Amino acid sequence: MTGPCRARGPRRPTDREARGSVSGSLSLLANSGFEIAMSFLLAILLARGLGPDGFGVLNFALAWSAVLTMVADGGLTLYVGKLVAASGTHWEAAYARAFRLKVILLAVILPPFVLASWILPSVRDHARILLLVLAGETLRSISVFICFAFRGLRRAYLEPLVLGLDRVLLLMTGFGALRSGGGLEAVALAYAGCRIVSLGAGLALARGLGATRGAGPFTLVAAHADLRKSFPLGIFLLCDRLIIQGATILLMSWSTAAATGVFQAAYKIVMVPAMVSAAFCGSLIGPLVVARGAGPRRFLALVRAGLAIGSHLMFAFSLAVLLWGDRLVQALYGSSYAPAGPVLRILVLHFAGFGLYHTAVFTLMAVNEEAFVGRSMAACAILSLAATTAGAAWGGAAGAGWALGATSLLINTVFARRLWRHGVRWPGAGLAAPAVVILALVAWPGAGSPAALAGVPVLVLLPATMAAYAVLVWTVGLAAGDRAALSTLASSLRLRRA
Repeated sequence: MTGPCRARGPRRPTDREARGSVSGSLSLLANSGFEIAMSFLLAILLARGLGPDGFGVLNFALAWSAVLTMVADGGLTLYVGKLVAASGTHWEAAYARAFRLKVILLAVILPPFVLASWILPSVRDHARILLLVLAGETLRSISVFICFAFRGLRRAYLEPLVLGLDRVLLLMTGFGALRSGGGLEAVALAYAGCRIVSLGAGLALARGLGATRGAGPFTLVAAHADLRKSFPLGIFLLCDRLIIQGATILLMSWSTAAATGVFQAAYKIVMVPAMVSAAFCGSLIGPLVVARGAGPRRFLALVRAGLAIGSHLMFAFSLAVLLWGDRLVQALYGSSYAPAGPVLRILVLHFAGFGLYHTAVFTLMAVNEEAFVGRSMAACAILSLAATTAGAAWGGAAGAGWALGATSLLINTVFARRLWRHGVRWPGAGLAAPAVVILALVAWPGAGSPAALAGVPVLVLLPATMAAYAVLVWTVGLAAGDRAALSTLASSLRLRRA
């Protein structure tokens, strides 16, 4: 068995470093919670205001822009946090070098890819909207880059002043545009305008920290060295983005704008547990660093804790969606989005395993398996695009949902086998039993929206169902060992002085 115990691990972090990494993780978790709420409110507002067709075109533009900006990122956004953290007191020069490289890549790579995508009729038909959104998303990619630098400097509390400001402004300007009778183009202009303000705030904060000091000359040798280190991360992020956004792009190409809008209405609900899972597992980065310094036994215990708790969060949401998804769609979006209900049930196959997926990604990267993660994601992205093309052409939004579900099952199987090689065992019946129940409910369409509770508001039923799941897991013993997992996680987050 290979594992983190074979290679010489990193030095044991000092108590001050441990407290800093944990407090930074908790700050990121709080920031992510705010962004989840703002993003979901914005999605509801735009879906209701634009209708399925307009909502489909807008999300097609966002998906297209997200893929293009990720192609031009080269992994620099994830890499810059590690770069400035490792540069110590000389972080300004490293940041300036990476920032220049980021801007150069955007300027060089985006234009030819935009021209290449012009062969798609869906791109030509909505060119004005797509270019407006692309301009905004390009600026946002720079803002996100700056925020990852803040994380490396342990200034994560600055992130809401950049990305949080962006969400609040979008909510306000989007509401104003729709309230005044503006349509899709007004919303696209609002996106671009808010991105400009957000980027301005990020640049000002970075300048206040001294980011413009010590910027040396830009050299190709240094840029090449940075890209060699960031490129594996870029492959992973691009493949992840292709799997998620590829379905929207392919639906718009093979089906209709209304089908794309219906799919996105369902997927916006899925994004809530996706972002919760990513935020929770991402918040374990600091504790994982500390635990790895304490030895492999502590490290593996924390990985198992993250796997168990992250999976139970996803299973609780999956159960609630399977029971009340149709009513939730109607309550959030209105009757015009009724076809999104069955699609949402199918997408449970996609997001139910996010706890395993996100835990596996951070764990494998912690044990220097970035190359394996990149290769696996590349293979799965190719298979996903092929499956989604067939699914969208055959079954529209539902077909795309089945393709995403199959891709997620494949990725999770690959990552689970790799974690096994590193000594991470599946927590047992505590997770197997709920997983089997959820799969059975997906296969049984009649399980949704029990008539006996028709008079109870769905926004009451959803948290009640999740709370009932948590009580069942805790008291009945479906998850043997999960109390120990919670104890491990709590002790990892506890700040104690040496």
